[in-house]
Amino acid sequence: MLLAGTAYPVENGLNKPIVFTSPDGEAWNGEPAGVYTASPKDLIPIGGYPGFEQADNNGANVFLEENGKFHFYFFNFKDAGKIHHAVGGDPRRLEYQGVALEPSAIVNDVKRFEDEGQNHYLMGLHRNGDRLFYSLSDSPASFSPQRELFTHLDESDLYIVALGWVTEGNRLLGVLYGAGASPALNRNRIFARWLQKKIVLVDDDGREHFASWALGPDRQMVKVPAESKFQGTVKVYGDDGVTLLGETLLPKVGSGEILRVKLEE
Repeated sequence: MLLAGTAYPVENGLNKPIVFTSPDGEAWNGEPAGVYTASPKDLIPIGGYPGFEQADNNGANVFLEENGKFHFYFFNFKDAGKIHHAVGGDPRRLEYQGVALEPSAIVNDVKRFEDEGQNHYLMGLHRNGDRLFYSLSDSPASFSPQRELFTHLDESDLYIVALGWVTEGNRLLGVLYGAGASPALNRNRIFARWLQKKIVLVDDDGREHFASWALGPDRQMVKVPAESKFQGTVKVYGDDGVTLLGETLLPKVGSGEILRVKLEE
């Protein structure tokens, strides 16, 4: 197991990246199992990064392991707007490679996916604000300009302070994100958004009923009239919400019932 985080305070009252490794989740950094106390030896030095001693690296410490190498992505609040990239065969011995993304928000996660032998990299970012961002690349060293992923739902997740991609093998399921209603960023909860197909129920009067929320990546909740059942059509769109994958007659359905939809090749 590999765990990276922020250590504070170090010299000059700054934040610095710190790393912990464990074979079992109980014993950390070579010490016996129990409560581990961090120390300066656990800090991550970035060889070749100019001004590392004066850098403020808070809440943006992301490792990606690939073919025995550890790619490390970090953000310096004293030189904001850049995601920096370092590489090493040991997570405690990293060498600076350069800027991976500029301009940028704050990096929180990077995942690799493979498609027909080609690697693709997905970076997730935030700004302690009301929306999240992502960036794509075919190389771990340089990413395309960031784009908006989504904005907040309501006042409860107005200030988004962290994110992590949820994956299953080579599939992206969605994103978990920490957010809250307080600008002090100290009253946060964990929210989720799921990447999934779009389901639309069309009743026999032509009215469309859309999913309003989800329970995990494959269960959607659609609000329908509670007083009666209706028939019509169920339409299934792709992950982009636009491409129609198929449609079929909708059996008589009402509030509280479960409809299972299966697409066949």
